[in-house]
Amino acid sequence: ELYGWRIGVSEAEGQQPVSVSTMPYQVVANDYLMKGNMAFAKGDKKEMAAEYEKSIPLLMTLQQIDPTDEFASEKIPEVYSRLDRSDKARAEYERIIAEHPSRQMYINYGTLLMKMGEYQASVAALEKALAARFAPESCDGIAIAASG
Repeated sequence: ELYGWRIGVSEAEGQQPVSVSTMPYQVVANDYLMKGNMAFAKGDKKEMAAEYEKSIPLLMTLQQIDPTDEFASEKIPEVYSRLDRSDKARAEYERIIAEHPSRQMYINYGTLLMKMGEYQASVAALEKALAARFAPESCDGIAIAASG
């Protein structure tokens, strides 16, 4: 976790290490993502791409501050995928899975691979998701992704 310095108003407080808040990055990135989604719904792909592009540096910064942040981990490859940058999305999924593997990342990665036409790799990723212990309600998502 990244720490910054807070300068106190009195000498007694001085400089104290404090956690850097990730909330501002998350809020602003989410705003760009929502605007991108609205532009997509209107059929304005140029505006969608512009809004999604604005979210990427914020999401990257968020992930640098807190590498375990699930919001950034899910959204970065998702944005690349929506921008038709499958190779970048794939690289992000592979990096995230190597650092912080999770059932949901394997499902998302497998779904991307399926869309890319890499069916054997997709099945392998989805099998890894199935091999993980998970709550029963998660089974539906895997079955839908696998049948997809």
